[in-house]
Amino acid sequence: MQIEVISPRRVVDNAFLQESITETEFETFRWRLLKLINQADEAVDEGESEEHLKNLIKPFFSNTNFEEDHYINTKERQDLAIHNGKTRKSNVGVIIEAKRPSNSSEMITGDELNRKAFHESILYYLRERIDNGNEDIKHIIITDVYNWYIFDAQDFERHFYESRKLTGWYKEWKQGQKVSSRTQFVYDHLSEFVEELDANITTAELDLSKYRKLLEKDELSRDEQKKLVPIFKLFTPTHLLKQPFASDSNELNKAFYRELLYIMGLKEYKDKGTHYITRLDEDNRQHASLIENTITQLKSLNVISRLSNRSEFGDDEEEQLFNVAIQLLITWINRILFLKLLESQLFKYHREDDRFRFLSHRDIEEYDGLNKLFFQVLAVQAEDRSERINKHFGHIPYLNSSLFDVADIEQDTIRISELEDGLQMPVHNRSKIRNRDGERLKGEKLSALEYLLRFLDAYNFNTEGTAEVQKEAKTLINASVLGRIFEKINGYKDGSFFTPGYITEYMCRETIRRAVVQKFNETYENWDCEDIDDVAAKISRHEIPYDKANEVVNSITICDPAVGSGHFLVSALNELIAIKSDLRIFVDEDNHHIRDVEISVDNDELSISVGQDPFFEYRVHSEWKENGTIERTVGSDTQRLQKALFREKNILIENCLFGVDINPNSVNICRLRLWIELLKHAYYKESTDFQQLEVLPNIDINIKQGNSLVNRFDLDADLSQILSNNDNLTIEEYKRAVRSYKETGNREDKRALKEQISSIKESFSVGLKELDPVRQKLKKQREILIKEEAKLDLFEGEKKSKKEQKKIKKTKKKIGKLEEELEELENATFYDQAFEWRFEFPEVLDEDGNFNGFDAVIGNPPYIRQELLKKIKPYLKEYYEVYSGYADLYQYFTQRGMGIMKEKGFFHYIVSNKWMRANYGKPLREWIQNYQINSIVDFGDLPVFDAATAYPCLLHLKKEPANYSFKAIEVNSLDFNSLEALTNEDYFEVDQTKLNDESWALVNKEIQELVERINNRCQSLGKYLNGEFYYGVKTGLNKVFVINKEKKEKLLQKDSKSDELIKPFLRGKDIKRYQSPEAKRYLIFTRRGVEIDEYPAIKDYLENFKKELKPRPKNVSSSNWDGRKPGSYKWYEIQDAVDYYEEFERNKIMYAEIARRGHFTIDKNYNYLDTTGFIMGTDSKALLGILNSKLWTFLFSTISSEIRGGFYRWKRQYLEVMPIPDSFEDNSVLESLVNQILTAKEEDPEADTKELDEEINTLVYELYGLTEEEVRIVEEQMNN
Repeated sequence: MQIEVISPRRVVDNAFLQESITETEFETFRWRLLKLINQADEAVDEGESEEHLKNLIKPFFSNTNFEEDHYINTKERQDLAIHNGKTRKSNVGVIIEAKRPSNSSEMITGDELNRKAFHESILYYLRERIDNGNEDIKHIIITDVYNWYIFDAQDFERHFYESRKLTGWYKEWKQGQKVSSRTQFVYDHLSEFVEELDANITTAELDLSKYRKLLEKDELSRDEQKKLVPIFKLFTPTHLLKQPFASDSNELNKAFYRELLYIMGLKEYKDKGTHYITRLDEDNRQHASLIENTITQLKSLNVISRLSNRSEFGDDEEEQLFNVAIQLLITWINRILFLKLLESQLFKYHREDDRFRFLSHRDIEEYDGLNKLFFQVLAVQAEDRSERINKHFGHIPYLNSSLFDVADIEQDTIRISELEDGLQMPVHNRSKIRNRDGERLKGEKLSALEYLLRFLDAYNFNTEGTAEVQKEAKTLINASVLGRIFEKINGYKDGSFFTPGYITEYMCRETIRRAVVQKFNETYENWDCEDIDDVAAKISRHEIPYDKANEVVNSITICDPAVGSGHFLVSALNELIAIKSDLRIFVDEDNHHIRDVEISVDNDELSISVGQDPFFEYRVHSEWKENGTIERTVGSDTQRLQKALFREKNILIENCLFGVDINPNSVNICRLRLWIELLKHAYYKESTDFQQLEVLPNIDINIKQGNSLVNRFDLDADLSQILSNNDNLTIEEYKRAVRSYKETGNREDKRALKEQISSIKESFSVGLKELDPVRQKLKKQREILIKEEAKLDLFEGEKKSKKEQKKIKKTKKKIGKLEEELEELENATFYDQAFEWRFEFPEVLDEDGNFNGFDAVIGNPPYIRQELLKKIKPYLKEYYEVYSGYADLYQYFTQRGMGIMKEKGFFHYIVSNKWMRANYGKPLREWIQNYQINSIVDFGDLPVFDAATAYPCLLHLKKEPANYSFKAIEVNSLDFNSLEALTNEDYFEVDQTKLNDESWALVNKEIQELVERINNRCQSLGKYLNGEFYYGVKTGLNKVFVINKEKKEKLLQKDSKSDELIKPFLRGKDIKRYQSPEAKRYLIFTRRGVEIDEYPAIKDYLENFKKELKPRPKNVSSSNWDGRKPGSYKWYEIQDAVDYYEEFERNKIMYAEIARRGHFTIDKNYNYLDTTGFIMGTDSKALLGILNSKLWTFLFSTISSEIRGGFYRWKRQYLEVMPIPDSFEDNSVLESLVNQILTAKEEDPEADTKELDEEINTLVYELYGLTEEEVRIVEEQMNN
């Protein structure tokens, strides 16, 4: 076994590292760490024992961060243990093995692992795991006080506890089955085991002697503090005990979000599992809040009546006012939050110079101050600003972002300067704002603008870097968290499932790295690289120039067709930068490799280290002059790296990242997120003596608004005729115009180029419309008509040919039909926001204008239920092979994503897993079989999305025919450190060719082959039963038709004839294996054809609910009807026909729809069922034994999948394809065993029948012809 040493910086969670620390906390830690070292010095001088050293370490932990929340003491033979709780009874979380500094022979080093300290740690770990059953160990520490080696318990688990050989040996030793019971005997064995183990184990190494001088200094500079921050974080419960922490850099800060909504005057609500944002209820509205102030101004200026498109904002004035107001508010809040990030960036650049805090409430006292910032500062170059503006804001840079162009909605309505100033509102009762004494404000009132700016000041807006040591700790709100806030607010009407960072990071890494490897293999002849390491080696071996290698990476095209806030594109950008670092082709503007720089993605954020410095940060040296100007200088290495990062991000965003979304708010926020990514590495230009910040490029053109699923023109529509008919129109000219647009910083040029690009696209659109088949047919028929009419003119008077007139009439009829078809096509509402993939992105067109497609498509398509898709269903049905009337929107996005990808491209979506088993997913399953599945990661019912159960899975495809097995991973818990590591360790291979289109369940190839063998020698249950599966009764109003015993008795007292219609009624959960069910509820079964007047008591009872029972007429809206759904039934009848009702009136097998294993029994009491249960048209006891067997549940699990809580849905679509032996009915032994269980359960429902069950299981294995090896496969699977 080899030891791999990493620094504390590398092992501590990146997001945790960025959390700020108070000065008091930091200085206390520094003093205690120094005290520990000094005490160790004294102990060494005095030759103290290991016991004495333990007594130094214990108070260090007790008094440093751990305090009273964790019990710390020795345990059994362990030197020291930190418990997860306050008492000795709580499980050990950290095992500590301490050695004297002089005991170097037993202490491990960074080069030598196989020493006694390590053997002792392994033994203590095995004792905790095996003897104490402790599953909560987090870390193992080996130390001599000066040197610390910290191991993750998961590595000990994998290498030692999961070794059957080692744990088996330990158990035998523990039971006295070895030649010696001494622990030294164990250490000797462990020494041999470690020596022979071919594996690496990672440890965080810390040498405290290197930090002695820093600990001894009276005061530390900011850079010196930075060096100690990772050590501070290392010795915390958050790290050592892996306590819950918002490690996802995108995780929503709920306190920030809650108070921001309050200031805006909004609230969040939940409907059917989806979160939406709306105006506060009337009683809770604050007239000073931003939304109410905006609505007041819109009303007073009568703005709504002047809007030409007011109907787009709602059906009535109130709805229109709210939607216009919130659009304005979104625009303003987006800008303000972006400026807050810029302020934080400039503040850090200039070493915390308060003059760069330009969003202070002391400087901006009126809304007009914000308006000036938007349009007279950020939108105007310094030399073009007025003298008055430059006097206050001359040091604030021009950004060249369309974010600070006047928005169309502002042009048509109002600007933020028109809001009323001075209106006050009470601060939120849990506000983060503090007064000068550090106390939270309570019950005070502030003007809304002051409140907003002070609220933002209460947080630490950071874009990059390490934790700050601050007098007052402020919660971190970084760019990623803001991205989450942006998405929530911008998607106020649509609701959203925000994809966690660990998912986007994993998907982008898996997809983009494959795409890059493939691109290099395609570019260079005879390359057959399998991964990035292979590519790096080839680049080095073949001496590929940096610029050429970069050209390959820069040519990768990645698209998210439902881009939302741009989260996936930001993750993709980070991954591309990290890939360049891994390939050792990350270069400066002169194409020189930048050495000693490591760039990786940690927690979905870029992590940049330079040499020994774990965080790269851009800093300027600045000096203010008497005239109010500022002089800046920047270190050459710092400037070089910052410029390289900005340049690379700029190139990658412009060339590689593309997105489309139907929501214009999402499009704007995605652009904003990409600008923020560039802002993180904005730099002062040397060419301006470091006076001007590098401007942001016009990247907005890569993110477009439209409906990704709808297009008028096919991807293979021919542009050649259009190009040949227009001498001024070429693909190269189109591409050149787009490139020029991205690069220009001149507003007039930008406007002109935008018009040129629109004109080119209009030419394509008009040209392709003319080539439309319907137009072409219409044109041809009109030409025919002209000829026919001209021919008719040759005849005079009576000589006119009736034959010719008949022809003309027929042609006119054809023209009329084609004109109707064309008009219908033109006016189709689903084309309103059609997105023309054919020509919208010239970057994926070749020189002849052919559509090449993207290298990778990645994203999280919308989770919109099929019932909300009515408007575009006709279009989807005509143009999508995966169409199903009940399919959700993501099903169509899957086909679209694969369609816009080039051959051999890589596709990766996070979607619901229901398509793998639901009937509506069958067309998609069949369609996917045309392509290679790379992997499916199924999360089951785990809450991947915050507060939503979406049953997500990651679907990774390659656009080529299927020719190999794929990796499948079923994730059982979200408690993992790395999704990549989990999927690399816990996957199994699935043979794609053996997947059944009827339903997919992820099982390994061994099980697939076993199931295939069983299916080949059996008949299906559906065939055996002749399709006799029957649903329970759907009444349409159970609260009326389902009654209790008391109500039944009353009805019978009034009219004994009622007994003919009252049936014993069960729910699915009333059905238990082999038990005779007993009904406690009853069904009034007024089936079709019942003469209700013959049952007066029941009629009188039902009359009380007549309004709720009446079927809705088809021409009446459901919102205006209190009764049941439309149908041919009468008001008193059961809603569904239940033509098979006689099946309930005989002996039968019944079963529950939802159960962990098969819950089948025989009913002899003529019970009816509700819709959570089913019946089969047989009472075969031999079949009942098979249905309740272990093998049957095993087989069912291979075609169905678990839902929440480990349950299965025992649906007919699965059961009817289940295999049944060809002959089993005459098996008297099986029938006898079943009879014994039925009798035992009749006498005592709790009777223990395990032995009989096992006999049936064995007999069923024999009936199915399973070998011993096949039985082992089933048993292992069922026991997991």
